[in-house]
Amino acid sequence: MADRKNASEHGRMRAAEVIRWYRQKAGLEAKALSLRLGFSACAVTNWERGVSRPDLDTIPRLCEALRMPVHELLGMPAENCLRGPERAHLDAYRSLSPDRRLIVDQLTESLCGQQQAARREHLRAAYRPCILYTVAAAAGVGTPMDGASDYDTVYVRRGPAAEKADFLIRVNGESMEPVYPDGCTVYVEETEALRPNETGVFVLNGESYIKQYGPNGLHSFNPEYPDIRVDEDSDCRIIGRVLGIVGEGDLPSGSELHDIEQAYAMTE
Repeated sequence: MADRKNASEHGRMRAAEVIRWYRQKAGLEAKALSLRLGFSACAVTNWERGVSRPDLDTIPRLCEALRMPVHELLGMPAENCLRGPERAHLDAYRSLSPDRRLIVDQLTESLCGQQQAARREHLRAAYRPCILYTVAAAAGVGTPMDGASDYDTVYVRRGPAAEKADFLIRVNGESMEPVYPDGCTVYVEETEALRPNETGVFVLNGESYIKQYGPNGLHSFNPEYPDIRVDEDSDCRIIGRVLGIVGEGDLPSGSELHDIEQAYAMTE
């Protein structure tokens, strides 16, 4: 019981301080505020002394008269409430005539539009769309670079490798470790010719591989995997040159990805 009594007294005193502060901010005498609300002259004085508190029916009118947030009077959390300069701007807006509010509304809409356009331009400058094949390159069956293959459109952060890349593909297996770990995604530039010792993506006899190109065949960086010899009877095609690994921060996610998709959708 004592704890409940102390809490109630604390609530009255906190409300008293809030009411006094907002009344003084509004430039109103306690008697004038009482009369405005339809109470006796001592009603506001009793509230500010903590003798009593306004009832539920009075709180909305009191808050409106003092432009006082309800959450402050009731001691509620204010995570989603306006503070400081935001409240000052809102108070100033409410003091404007309807025609002047319309001017503010139009200016705000224009500024928001300009900001959104600048944001879209920034995202298009920072990211570019690129194809990501859904079938990994290693020793899996299939030719993921063929036109009939499944792919997704992703967005990659612009950089030297990203600008030259024609598509991305995932690495499946450990034959190219430690340089290209299992599960990583790589940038690939389409080409039909590679220089010796360059790493590329190949389709050999209907199977896709990522290997180092050599004069006698396809080389694996992992010594536990033998090289694949290529002879005149082999059906081997060079699909592209591997430019490097797609870094963790090169692919956006979450809200940033949504914003980028919207930025590119606006240009279509």
